[in-house]
Amino acid sequence: MLNINVIILVVVLTKFNFVCSTVFNIRDYGAVGDGQIDDTHAIVETIAKCMEGGGVFYIPTGTFVVRSSLIFKTNYRFTITGDGLSSVLLWEFDDHLIVILSQDGSELSHLTIRDFAITSRAVLKPLDKFAIYAQDLVQSQIEHIIINSNDSKSSPVSSGIAMYKVLIMLNINVIILVVVLTKFNFVCSTVFNIRDYGAVGDGQTDDTHAIVETIAKCMEGDGVFYIPTGTFIVRSSLIFKTNYRFTITGDGLSSVLLWEFDDHLIVILSQDGSELSQLTIRDFAITSSAILKPLDKFAIYAQDLVQSQIEHIIINSNDSKSSPVSSGIAMVGVADTNTIHDVIMWKIKGTGIQIGYGSEIRILGGRIVGAGVRFDQSIGIHCTGNNGGVHVDNMDIIGLGIGMLIDNSSGVGSNREIFISHATIDSNGRGLIIRDNSYVSIVGIWAASSTIDQVFIDVNTTALLSISGGTIFNGGVYECPKQSDWCNGLTVHSGTFILNGVEIRNNNGRGIWIPNKSVTQYQIISCRIFANGQGLDVTGSSFMITNNVCNSNQLSNTISGTETSIVMNNLGC
Repeated sequence: MLNINVIILVVVLTKFNFVCSTVFNIRDYGAVGDGQIDDTHAIVETIAKCMEGGGVFYIPTGTFVVRSSLIFKTNYRFTITGDGLSSVLLWEFDDHLIVILSQDGSELSHLTIRDFAITSRAVLKPLDKFAIYAQDLVQSQIEHIIINSNDSKSSPVSSGIAMYKVLIMLNINVIILVVVLTKFNFVCSTVFNIRDYGAVGDGQTDDTHAIVETIAKCMEGDGVFYIPTGTFIVRSSLIFKTNYRFTITGDGLSSVLLWEFDDHLIVILSQDGSELSQLTIRDFAITSSAILKPLDKFAIYAQDLVQSQIEHIIINSNDSKSSPVSSGIAMVGVADTNTIHDVIMWKIKGTGIQIGYGSEIRILGGRIVGAGVRFDQSIGIHCTGNNGGVHVDNMDIIGLGIGMLIDNSSGVGSNREIFISHATIDSNGRGLIIRDNSYVSIVGIWAASSTIDQVFIDVNTTALLSISGGTIFNGGVYECPKQSDWCNGLTVHSGTFILNGVEIRNNNGRGIWIPNKSVTQYQIISCRIFANGQGLDVTGSSFMITNNVCNSNQLSNTISGTETSIVMNNLGC
């Protein structure tokens, strides 16, 4: 159902004129946030205003002392959000901290609670008292929160999150731990609303000048660059150049930037060329419009970005023929300890996500969908060299020239460790391509319906590929020209691999093809290989093919190099 809603929004984004939602900043109501003064009264007053009609309840950077329950009681949708770990609520009493209730006892839906920390301090709490207590909560998300204690003996965390009665479609991403946090002194974080600087957001007026002016003010120190509900036309690059931490945030899919020029849209650079850390970019849409862009121009282009997150963004086009999305997100130079979470890209003609060198890049959820050509220059995810600890989890990569490319095109060295878990690589020209010496681990593969190969290791590598579980399926289903090296499941020209418990089926070419004797010490174990043009066409040395089942393949298997290998206990292979 989510995907259907998204598709409808893509079609009608330019037709709406939304009303701006309101941000309720607890500092505007008197909260101090120095970790000493009791901020309870100011926070309760802020809640009361927010509950009158919904909105964004905002906890800025600071450490706010709370000494009674914060009760959010309403039937309106609302968001509770902070600036991340620098927004701290000190829980200094013996009852629930945040309590969420509906006004009339009905269900509460589409709430978001995110991006702050809760620290238990000063008072021992009963074990049935929760940091977040929600009743009848549905279709909501609680994410990027840390719940901890500054003294695990005198004031440990009693309990974390309670959700009572109805629980439907909830997404929870929270860390609960015990750490010692004793001194806080944060500077106030300011919200810079582009409407306050003259942006109109009617989808007709050029808002570029107003947005650039807002950026200039935001870059003078740290703060929140806020894109409210509306459709804002942008006709030159939005350059965020600073050494301060900052956040770019909107109201979700109702906050739209119309990308109407032929260069990068959002550009993130440090002032002095050093690394930029702990940035958050989230909750808005980017729609390519009006003009065709070069394929190397990105919706979000970040240089030397570390310890940051990009999340809940849609990148799409309002005309896939005249103004398709060129490319999505680039993390060039250093890319280290960053997360891309639930980002959806439609009609990509260039590269969906490009990753520079570093480590610990996580791409979680979301989709990258091409323009449906399959033989253009598009790439879903491109690891360009010398990155390790890259995780791609639970996402779809569909309809591109290449689904995922792992190589050293940047010239900085081979990638190191790439982990792919329960991802869908489907209906591409080629699925996963490995052209360097990386270790690639795949759990629960779905590599299907690509024309040339589903999974491919090129020549002249020492790559190690490990695939456990899943399906390699349907190679060449859309077209299968009479070329001897097309329409295959797994093709390995160099390096080695382990294939364990995988179904290789219905590939019009070969299920598994290993044409070079230099491929050695590989293992094919406990797989089902059936209904392919040919099940196995393999050579090599010192390999093991054991406990597999083969049936209904059109051509008999060809296995050579068995003199130094083990081929046994197979059925029909």
